Amino acid sequence: MSGRLLLRGVRVVDGRGVRAPKADVAIAGGRIVAISTSPLAAGGAEGARVLDLDGRTVAPGLMNAHSHVCLDGTSPDPELILRSETPAENAVRSARRLERILRMGVTAIRDVGAPWGVDIALRRLVDAGEIQGP
Repeated sequence: MSGRLLLRGVRVVDGRGVRAPKADVAIAGGRIVAISTSPLAAGGAEGARVLDLDGRTVAPGLMNAHSHVCLDGTSPDPELILRSETPAENAVRSARRLERILRMGVTAIRDVGAPWGVDIALRRLVDAGEIQGP
């Protein structure tokens, strides 16, 4: 994300609770650059897309500290998927899971292991910007 974004009138919550009940949040390059309880000038974020989100909540990204993106998480036998998929199928499906996890608000993930080096390959692809993921 390289654009500029200005979120107006949001409630800002962090790991300690409500930081600001009503604030403007400026984002540039995918990172929060300013939080103000006074209105931020849209001109100060020249070219910024302005979203009026009055009353909505903004929170930091979540972290999953124990994950196996190679598993689908729905089977009563978690390893069934590994026995029924090829390494290529598992890699493609795992990449889709990473994208879905990111859309759900998880911005950091600790994958604690996958066969065939799928976890390492996915990390490299995310770092290279070739796929989206936390």
